[in-house]
Order: sequence, then structure tokens, then C-alpha cells
Amino acid sequence: MKVALILPNNPSNAPYLNYYLEVIRKTGADYSLYYWDRTGKEAGKQVFSRIPKHRYPWNKFIDYLRFAKFIKRSLKAGNYTRVVVFTPQLAIFLQKFLTGSYRGEFMLDIRDFSVMMNHFPGRFKRCYQGADHIVISSPGFKEWLPPHKSLITGHNVGAELVQENMSRTGKDYPSPEKWPLVLTTIGQIKDYDSDHRFVAELCNNEAIQMNFIGSGPTLQALKDFAESRDCSNISFYGQYNKPDEEALLADTDFLNILISRTEFNKGASLLSNRLYLSALYRIPCLVNSETAQSELVAKYGLGIVIDQYCEVPEKIENFVRDFDASVFNTNCEVFLKDISGDIDHFQSAFADFLRSQP
Repeated sequence: MKVALILPNNPSNAPYLNYYLEVIRKTGADYSLYYWDRTGKEAGKQVFSRIPKHRYPWNKFIDYLRFAKFIKRSLKAGNYTRVVVFTPQLAIFLQKFLTGSYRGEFMLDIRDFSVMMNHFPGRFKRCYQGADHIVISSPGFKEWLPPHKSLITGHNVGAELVQENMSRTGKDYPSPEKWPLVLTTIGQIKDYDSDHRFVAELCNNEAIQMNFIGSGPTLQALKDFAESRDCSNISFYGQYNKPDEEALLADTDFLNILISRTEFNKGASLLSNRLYLSALYRIPCLVNSETAQSELVAKYGLGIVIDQYCEVPEKIENFVRDFDASVFNTNCEVFLKDISGDIDHFQSAFADFLRSQP
């Protein structure tokens, strides 16, 4: 058995790649990782090194054509029996090759919606139906994906981390005695629309301290907005190392997972990495209503569902007043057990995929 993993990004930007590698190592499968180095600093037979120049849509199209050409040439030379393709946009560019040479012998991993799916619906459908398994990072994707014989949830969290935190003891707060309450947004700062509305609603609220931990394309705009409002209850901590995440959240009372919901990015169907952090580290979260996240938060009792941003202060006050740490800890454990079951299913299905004969 010989499998090729095809990633249109640097491995350092795709932590979910490790979930596949763990299974591959356990099965002893021979594998190769082909990836697109977008920094232009790496080299090797399995590396396509090119800095994207996406000033115009045509540039992006040409870059993907070149990467697809590199992949087809590499797979033909490598005699692989199985292929894993990451992202729907790459699958579209490889559609004819995959459905012609690897029909029923490749997996497609989808972590986000791509506008290319609208531009090339026929190609995407043929590739989608030709895959042996489809892996999705959120059950909410089922709302806009067509039916498939094998649709598997591949969560953006590792099995080991889930097991380590399954039965941990949570904190006794948030409580009415704690002042101020700490509301943290951690990870990539890239959703200005939602973040600035969140900041506007809580700016200079003496009962709230807002922390933004991480960097991203909209960080400076958010800083400028906070400064223009003279917000005294907000702090920005910049980029951080992933292993420091738990320590950085030690004093946090609520995780902000409010997001923009647009048809363009299918935002309502996404599951944020922060949702897993909420359960792992026993921190209640804030999520928008009518989203895949709100369904899970309501089902498992993981935090507060917000209809409008103006509700945030009052709903936090009510939640804190009625908060029961023991009940919340149990809720988090039940959620993580179900996530663990999904992870087991993914690992079993991928292992069977690797072992099956072409």
C-alpha cells in the first residue's frame, strides 16, 4: 500500500494533516506528502515552491494549474494506490486526473467552503462523487454539500488532547464575585465585522475585560477601532505559540466565538477551533444563533447563544448568576466523549481505506 497526501499549503498551516499521519504510522503504510510551499523558501522533489500572487483572480487560477500539473506528474511517477486530496479547490483542478486514474481510490478533505465550487460545479460534483470518502470538519457542511455514501467528520482537534482533558476539573468561575470578567478572543484575528461589533458593545464596560490574543489580517484595523473609541478595557497580546494556549487562557471566563455569517463563506456552517478550546479547558463560550456552533452549544450546554450583539452584557450577567461549575464540567465531558467517538470513526475509516485493495 502506497498513499500520496496532497496539500496546497505549507504543512505548518495545516495541523489537521497530523491526524492522517498518526493513522498512517500505525498502519505502516508507505506514504509521500506533496505540498505547496507558499513561502518560496523550501525545496525538494515533493515540494512545489511558489509565492502566490493573487492580486487578480487569474493569477490564482494559473498558480493552481501549475500546482496541479506538478501533482499529476509526481503521482504518475510514484505509482500510488491511494490518494488524499486536501481542499475542494485543488480537487477541482485535479478532477479529470482523479476520476480517471483514482476513481474510488481517493479521499477528499474539506475544511472550508471555496467559491471555486460555484464557478466549477460540474467538476466539483464529479470529483465529489468519485471519492471513496469525504472528510468534513463540521457537520454543518451537510447543509450545502450533496449526499455522499461516506461522509465522515474529521474534527480540528487531536485525539490525544481530547483524551488528556476528558475528565479534567474545571474552574469555579465565572462567578458574580469575580471582577472584571475576562472575555478572550484567541487565534487568528481575521473577522473585523464581528469583532468590532463585539468591542463596540462592551467598550468601557467596567465589568468586562476584553483580551485579543493572536495576529491576523484585521488586527490593526481592530486596534484602530478600539483606539478611536478610547476603549480602556481591551488588551492585545499579538502572536503566540500553540503550546502556550492553555496558560494564556488560565484567567479567561468566556471565549468569544462570535463570527460573521455570510453566504460567501458559509460562515454559519463552520466550527471554530475555539469551540474545542471551550470544552477542553472548561471555559463557557459565546456563539451566534442559527449556526452549526449554536446547535452544539445549546445541545451540550457549553455557553451562551447570542441573537444580537446588544444582548451580550445582559446574557453574560444572567449566565454568571446561574452558573453551576459541576454541571458545566459534566457537559464538557459529554461533548468531548462524542468528539472522541467521531475521531475513532475517522481513524477506523481511514485505516480501512489504506488497507483495502484497489
